[in-house]
Amino acid sequence: MTFLLQKFNAINRSRTEARARNGLRPTASGIAFTGRLAVVCLLLAGFLGVGSAIAQQQQPVILRLGGGSATLSLADEGLARGGVHHYVLNGGDGVTPVSHTNFVVGTHAHVVVGTDGNLTVTPLATGTVKLALAPIPGDDLTTGADGTNNGTPILFEIMSSGAPYLTGVTGLAGVYNAGVTVPYVGSMVQLTLKDTPSMKIKDIDDLFDDPDDITITYGVEADPVKKRKDWKTTNINESEEDMVDVAVVSATISVTTLTIALTGNARAMDATKVWLKATDAAGEYARLQIDVLMVDPAANYHVNDDVQKNKVHRTDDVASSIYEDIVDLTTGFTPGGRSGTPHYSVDFQATGGTAVPNKKGASYSIVTPALVMAITQTGNVPGALSTAGASFRITDFRSTGEITLTVRATDVYTCPSGYATETGATPRPPDNITADACDKVMTSVAGIPTVLDDTNQKDSIPDQSKGDSYWFKVSVISATTPKPTATLIAKVTMVADGDSMMVDLADLDSETEGAQPAFSVPKAAGEMTYTVVLSMPIATAEVDSVDTSVIAFAPIWHGNKAPKTAKATVTAENEIGESFDRTIAVEVTHAVTPVVNEKVALALMAGFGLALKTTDRAMTVDLEDLMVPNPLDPTEMVEVGPVFMNPFPDHGSLPGGLLYTMEVEADFKSPESTKNNVITSAMTITLDPGAKPTLTITPYGANSAVVTLTARNRADKSVSASLPVMVVSCDGVDMSGPCDGVATGTENEELPTEVSLSQNYPNPFNPQTTIDYALPKAGDVSLVVYDMLGREVDVLLDGPQAAGRHTVRFGANHLPNGTYVYRLVAADKTITRTMVLVK
Repeated sequence: MTFLLQKFNAINRSRTEARARNGLRPTASGIAFTGRLAVVCLLLAGFLGVGSAIAQQQQPVILRLGGGSATLSLADEGLARGGVHHYVLNGGDGVTPVSHTNFVVGTHAHVVVGTDGNLTVTPLATGTVKLALAPIPGDDLTTGADGTNNGTPILFEIMSSGAPYLTGVTGLAGVYNAGVTVPYVGSMVQLTLKDTPSMKIKDIDDLFDDPDDITITYGVEADPVKKRKDWKTTNINESEEDMVDVAVVSATISVTTLTIALTGNARAMDATKVWLKATDAAGEYARLQIDVLMVDPAANYHVNDDVQKNKVHRTDDVASSIYEDIVDLTTGFTPGGRSGTPHYSVDFQATGGTAVPNKKGASYSIVTPALVMAITQTGNVPGALSTAGASFRITDFRSTGEITLTVRATDVYTCPSGYATETGATPRPPDNITADACDKVMTSVAGIPTVLDDTNQKDSIPDQSKGDSYWFKVSVISATTPKPTATLIAKVTMVADGDSMMVDLADLDSETEGAQPAFSVPKAAGEMTYTVVLSMPIATAEVDSVDTSVIAFAPIWHGNKAPKTAKATVTAENEIGESFDRTIAVEVTHAVTPVVNEKVALALMAGFGLALKTTDRAMTVDLEDLMVPNPLDPTEMVEVGPVFMNPFPDHGSLPGGLLYTMEVEADFKSPESTKNNVITSAMTITLDPGAKPTLTITPYGANSAVVTLTARNRADKSVSASLPVMVVSCDGVDMSGPCDGVATGTENEELPTEVSLSQNYPNPFNPQTTIDYALPKAGDVSLVVYDMLGREVDVLLDGPQAAGRHTVRFGANHLPNGTYVYRLVAADKTITRTMVLVK
């Protein structure tokens, strides 16, 4: 129960504050560590899990330029492989085989596989490197499509020398943080079920520094653990290979305080890791591993997380046929670390009820307007230790209503006021061996008894403050009201970008022969109808209009590391208006695959694209903060956020979030084009996939292109979106669209000799296209668009125009798909052409 994370002596808060005041940043040379650092097997302890109690998430190994080399022992458990099989650079799809033991990974790192079974990696340039270790002879590992299943993959993320680093480690300041996990092996938290379920760690900003940035943002995540699918029921017939991820710890940050807490899924002996991350403005980061040690069992008696808290009966139920055995209320508790004798007690609350005093070891009746109940409490009378407990039995149903029982248990005892035990003795419950436990206090000093009268004794009493309690509700409904017939599915769990889930209230267990309804209702009350309401919008939930007993739950996308939870209230109502409610817990875990921002997707569907004039300067588009026209006022631009939403904490380029790539579709691409710098006949398109990903368009001619952006995250999941780009000739006139419906002239040395009208481009188009025309002399010009029935749909020009070559843009957002005619009338000449709109 002690947090051993050291406050490192090298930290000087006044230095940090002075640097912030003066706007100064220390040089990188003052923190570089040179030489080779041997990182033993604990380096990978955070992501090589073994068994059900070990975290399963793979955390990358972080290297820092100027921080020397990292040496990993391939003989460590889980890494016994025959060298390096292949490597992958920067999260790409290309796999590079390795056939020797001393090689350079692109320009990123130098790798040496030693004869001593060690793997040494020296960082050379920023980026990501995934090394897949080769299988040793006899391994049956297979190679996947990209080879990453062959051997054990290890991901290295190489940061610059300006990246954040962990502070206060003698001789290691500035080194990549995975390399300093060994000195931090004492960084651990010990939690205890129920008794110490959480812990706060203050001043986390003292643990990190950065040579280039004053401001550092902090994030935290807790690894889940692998448990058998049946971990709650411990079905021994379940295959141990059928494992699921279970979140046993939550981790949150408030300002500079980190809180680590056990979840309701935590059990004794669970162990995991929490990763505290400090990220700078460039998206580079340092990370601290905090071990959550094997969780201790609770010392005190405590309530089971899945204790049943409701029972429902109809007024015409026969108690004797339902309750042939006594209902044991003690099964809702789990003993703690002590082995003392428990004491149970029962209180009740019911309108109009009559109580008999709650006596230890006594049986008594509770009479309420709804029912009559017999209560039995034992465990605190001589000779009754073996049958200690508390139970109830319904003896009669009288009318509708309910009664709530509060059941308490403790195995800790204390002496009554004025009584105490001998020094060092522990009060114990009276039993058939020692009838009395507490002596009367005769004198005391500062509250400490000094003289006790052992001839005047009293029994010890249960200390309820050291125990736990739960409530148990018994409801009595009318003979026709819908009644729960089985335990409704307690929880619906979905993945935010996964499949929907169906719950059939008429047959909860489709694998069991015969219908297993959630509610029953006598035929006299007619058929039931169902409704469902969610307490918060983490999913959609509706009753199928065709099969009215089926609820369809559909998850809503989110990227929060912590699952989102809500309650679905299911109401069953009969034809005479009587109803009954039950609730289902709904949990939606974070998505895995990134998605296109919904607002961006809507803008693209509405025809949004990048439009430039040939005379424009280069346009730079921030892919993390896209601007699109306001649908209510196209002259106004509004922020819609990043193009892609990543289900992991950061949206920036790897390391830390998304890696952007692009493909360009155009009528011409120069051979000098590269993957991130494409040259077309009208523009140069440049993608900067760095920490602040941007797309830059440099126009120099009239034409169009389509840029398909793809974003890939650390889970190797990707999503794409296509962005149309149009460059038009508008002679520098600043107009919306940029020149929608307006023509401008260009003074040329040679005027055209006749009136001409070019075919629109592109054609077919969606939803904008460009039309060029030429005038040998000035005059009135009309350019009108018609549908195939001859109806006028748009007037692009109607007035005087200067001689020369002109361009006009036509936007068809308001028109349906189809073929349209555009007609130019100028200088007593009429020219007609057709164009096709395909949205």
